[in-house]
Amino acid sequence: MPSSLVSKNIRISGRRTSVRLEREMWDALAEIGRRENTTLNQLCTRVATTRLDGGFTSNLRVFIMNYFRALQTANANTSGNTTNEANVDSATPPATSSGAVLNLSANR
Repeated sequence: MPSSLVSKNIRISGRRTSVRLEREMWDALAEIGRRENTTLNQLCTRVATTRLDGGFTSNLRVFIMNYFRALQTANANTSGNTTNEANVDSATPPATSSGAVLNLSANR
């Protein structure tokens, strides 16, 4: 049975490396890049230089999960929804130029 993981070459601080993630994770990273107006390589460099527990690929997955959790919470707070049940798919991203959502150590 073929693997569901997709390998891609990325650059972390200018050094080329290969990363294997599920297609959905690559799609999520692309979405974060669009929302944050940054490249995949820049996102990966930020995750790699944060030095969290675990391996790099695991840290990418945690980063993706924390990013969308923070986005959901930010949207719930701005819409007056106190139950934190905002729909991420329809969420308008909050202003992140200050790093409000793109915080790698959030919830960690």
